[in-house]
Amino acid sequence: MTRTRQRRGFARSRGALFCVVVWLTTAWPSQADQGIEDLSLEELMRVRVATASGIESRLDEAPATLIVIDRHQIAQRGVSDLSELLADLPGMDFVRPFGATYLKNYWRGFRNNIGAPYLLLLDGVVLNHLYFNSADVMMAIPLSSIERVEVVYGPASSVYGPNAFMGVIQIVTRRGEDYATARGELGEHSRTGFDGAASGSVGPWRWSLAARRVEGILDPSTANRTTYTQEALLQDRRLWGGFLDDSTIAGRFESPERFTGIDLRLERDGLEVAAHGFQTMTGYGVEYALDQSQNDARWIRDSAAVHARYTREWTPRVTSISLARYRTSDVDDGSTFVEGFVVDVAGEPERRIDFSRWRASNHSLLVHQDFKIDWSDRLALSVGTSYERKSLQKAYEVAFGPSLPPEQVVLNQYPFPDRKDIAGPGDNRTQTSDFGLYVQSQWRQNEHHTYHLGLRRDDNSAYGSEVTLRAGYVGSWGPWIAKVLYGEAFQEPNPRVLYGGWRGSGSDPELAPERSRTAEASLSYTRHRVRHHLSLYSVENHDTINNFFDGAANLGDRSVFGMDYHFEALPEIEALDELRLWGYYTHLFEAEEEHYSPDRHLLGSVDIGDIARDQLTLGITAQRLAWTSTVSAHWVDHRATVASNPVRSIPSYTTANLYLRYRLPFAHGLAVGLKATNLFDEEIFHPGVREASAGEAPGGFDSRGQWVGAAGFYNSLLPQPGRQLSFVVTFDR
Repeated sequence: MTRTRQRRGFARSRGALFCVVVWLTTAWPSQADQGIEDLSLEELMRVRVATASGIESRLDEAPATLIVIDRHQIAQRGVSDLSELLADLPGMDFVRPFGATYLKNYWRGFRNNIGAPYLLLLDGVVLNHLYFNSADVMMAIPLSSIERVEVVYGPASSVYGPNAFMGVIQIVTRRGEDYATARGELGEHSRTGFDGAASGSVGPWRWSLAARRVEGILDPSTANRTTYTQEALLQDRRLWGGFLDDSTIAGRFESPERFTGIDLRLERDGLEVAAHGFQTMTGYGVEYALDQSQNDARWIRDSAAVHARYTREWTPRVTSISLARYRTSDVDDGSTFVEGFVVDVAGEPERRIDFSRWRASNHSLLVHQDFKIDWSDRLALSVGTSYERKSLQKAYEVAFGPSLPPEQVVLNQYPFPDRKDIAGPGDNRTQTSDFGLYVQSQWRQNEHHTYHLGLRRDDNSAYGSEVTLRAGYVGSWGPWIAKVLYGEAFQEPNPRVLYGGWRGSGSDPELAPERSRTAEASLSYTRHRVRHHLSLYSVENHDTINNFFDGAANLGDRSVFGMDYHFEALPEIEALDELRLWGYYTHLFEAEEEHYSPDRHLLGSVDIGDIARDQLTLGITAQRLAWTSTVSAHWVDHRATVASNPVRSIPSYTTANLYLRYRLPFAHGLAVGLKATNLFDEEIFHPGVREASAGEAPGGFDSRGQWVGAAGFYNSLLPQPGRQLSFVVTFDR
């Protein structure tokens, strides 16, 4: 125990020392900072954004901690999807099961079972899945059309309503220019991908189209590295019987992945008409213990939407934005599952297996009206209202084949359920409505002091009213910016948590929203070619949803006290056309939650499980003539797990990525690249999701020939892919 504390103390000291050294070496004035004519970080800080408060303001005047990554940086880093970009950022704790839960992001210590504690927006419209409130759809969003990604830290329910709990991720697409851009990727493990976008005009109409299609299989090296990710478990006839006679159903560690997205826009005289559709199709990865689930199956989630948005300037000081949107979020009926479980037969345990198909359908209609008012040169307001009507699935619609002992399953005799057989219980839908009314204000006292205040009231037909407040101050003195923020937020229990499972899986229709209060103070320093940002934050969560064997309940509080630091520098080196350095560091001084017994008695406080107390990312990009190279490294501290996980700790790890790009001189806009992730082929594990209770005790057959294996359904350890190489072709005109 003492050595563990010493190691953690050393890790934290190392992180703090890193912050101090980088600050001193890059903040100290130098002659190189004078008279710089090219790229300036000071100019970038004057980019106007509206994500943080709903009011357009300069980036350095936004009330919250805000990280902006533009398309130039996205291209330089060679990321294949948004999750790669976000996972390096401070405060992000990514866990990747590659299954029905494809990824989780425990942002600023918020560890939950189902759903994301943040909103994912595409040009102001929410993409979170209606049924799960998950953000896995980020895997299907075309990168080629992105102008920048704005990541807002801290609660934003007073701006966006429910579920902007820990922050907001806004994807801003390219507008008002003709362009054509594309990215193709060919890599190991059958990975192929295309991502492209184009924009132009036809008469008075501007159009844009973006599309994405990426597919492959989970790296087979993730198999056989833990007790319950052994491929041999999938191939044991004593466990899976006749299902093994069809290799498309069982017997292979070949979890498929396919992500598809399309986004079409038409614009004219302030009117935007848009349609988009996204689909994520995955196997079950390493999420479930492989003696209880075949991972070469299909879990398919669809999202589609159409909207019309009209922006009109009524006067030079008043702008109206009207939005009407219809969207769907489904589980496609092509979703299948092959599982094994134990039932009681005459007082004795007996293994059964079955095949099933799943479906869920959800849709909503949103009407939103917003007014942007420049009341005076000092005072700006955003006033608006929104109404959303949702039609939601309760329980999954499922079609099960018969549950049989493995030895009784004969493939050509098993009555596989068809899609037409899928059905749910009666009265399996619920209708909800949410009405929101809000006002946000920004008052600029003078060039040094700006104040923000926002208030919102939401009335929901299911759980009543919520009022959220947000107040902030921004002080500016030359290169120094100080910010103070207080914010409140609430997180809805999503339909899957309310109705989608059974009480033993954590579903309960009586659950209420979770609530949070955040206080944050930050200080930043920006010169022409260097920027530092340091923030301290305290988050208090109340009415936290805790899972018990017989259901779930709004019991317990959580508290997180942490620090985020990030820097960016653009040193001038004569031999290079561009050199960019960046780094992110997170340290959690405290991350605790109340712990309850199975009969719901308070036992005291414990550390929040599966959260790394320290994380560090460093990156460097160098460009010389036609060559660009980017190297990044990410270190994650060890993680103590949740109480239900028999594996008590996940080891720390360091991983590195490399991207090399060469712009072809004979073809303007065309470049080729080589990408390597997990460059040194490190053995990496993430903690399991949900209760993660499978454990690592080996299984076996008892004296009756019955299998005794994993202690729970969800794996305790999630092995991550090894080194992966891919060839990349890009085009940008």
